[in-house]
Amino acid sequence: MEHLCSVAQPFLNYINLSAIITATAQLWTTARAKSSFQPSANMAGFDLKQFYSSILLQLEPMLPDVGAQAVSNILWSSAKLGLNPDAFVPGMTDALAATMLQLTKDKAGCQPNAQQCANFLWAFASMGHQPADKGLIDAVCQHFVRLIKHRDVSKRPNAQSAANLLWALASLGHQPADKGLVDAVSECFVRLIKHHDVSKQPNAQEAANLIWALASLGHQRADKGLIDAVCEHFVRLVKHHDISKRPNAQGAANLLWALASLGHQPEDKGLIDAVCNHFVRLIKHHDVSKRPNAQGAANVIWALGELNHEPPDGAASAILERLSVLCALEQLGLAFTANVPLSGYWADAVLQPQDGVAAPVVLVPESYSGRFSNQEKRLTGRAVFRRALLAKQGKLVLIPEQELSRSLGDLADYIQQQVEDVTGDSLKPYIMS
Repeated sequence: MEHLCSVAQPFLNYINLSAIITATAQLWTTARAKSSFQPSANMAGFDLKQFYSSILLQLEPMLPDVGAQAVSNILWSSAKLGLNPDAFVPGMTDALAATMLQLTKDKAGCQPNAQQCANFLWAFASMGHQPADKGLIDAVCQHFVRLIKHRDVSKRPNAQSAANLLWALASLGHQPADKGLVDAVSECFVRLIKHHDVSKQPNAQEAANLIWALASLGHQRADKGLIDAVCEHFVRLVKHHDISKRPNAQGAANLLWALASLGHQPEDKGLIDAVCNHFVRLIKHHDVSKRPNAQGAANVIWALGELNHEPPDGAASAILERLSVLCALEQLGLAFTANVPLSGYWADAVLQPQDGVAAPVVLVPESYSGRFSNQEKRLTGRAVFRRALLAKQGKLVLIPEQELSRSLGDLADYIQQQVEDVTGDSLKPYIMS
């Protein structure tokens, strides 16, 4: 790829360069999704950062001519790659932002569309980049609202753009200058819920993201019916005959967390039970990648408490069991980081040595790391590989599923024994100072 780009360099314009960055992001994201581990920064001899930097340097002199689609694609792709243009070409991120700002004021038909506006702000939020021009975000949002009211229906935002825009504002911690903006975007979203064309209705993640954004922005509406409409749509998706349309665990947890944060009691009292029961089903899902992490379980328990809602039979014990490892570590007084992504897996916790000498200890429920054996005392080839990946992060403690259902005291004793066995020492180096 690098050789091809080098040969073609004299003929590449900003559209070509934007397309190269976008294609790279799509390929990299696909590789990450299909791999059991994160792609390395130099996968198969390909130096991503060096290649990305070379493309940006070619793009820099063309910035005055870049259009809205290219600006949006470059920033969106950079965010997907986990790279900020500023780190390679200082000032480029804000230069692209300034171009987008000018394009929102363009009268020659080159203004950004709704998806480009949403992707642009989503990229800033994902990169954690606060624009130098503080009026930029409001200008893009105002343009987005003008598109909501556009007489040409095809120019109006879809559900994904509406949800992404509010998610980006919440993630950036930006309160719009126009107080009616959040309401306008939310109302657009609800109209799409009622759309006669099912393909235009929001999916579960978009519904959860919108409610989460309203809660994170602290946006209280006089019209509580809007929130109920989004929640009712979410529950319809929970019961959808097509399993792929149903919410994931994070979406369910985020929705309940948002309702609690807003202090909103749904008019339909069965709504919370329906989401809770769905969350519990995901805890027991045969595909371990679909099970909630401990943070999601903690958010659900907190939300039920804040809403003063009695969970359905069996739900509380199932959710608390998901938190049992963290509770046991608290009882032992150990210093740890919860819900840590390691080599493509989620560790419930990593014990942090307080003496600066001992090795970290990674605690992973055995079922959450995949099946480790096909016969007693015999590991599968994949299990050997997975264990090796996890063990590189520190001493590895695998917790069998049956241990998670024991009393908290028994689980704490089990963890203490396992940690002492793998470290050959006491818990002292990991006791919270």
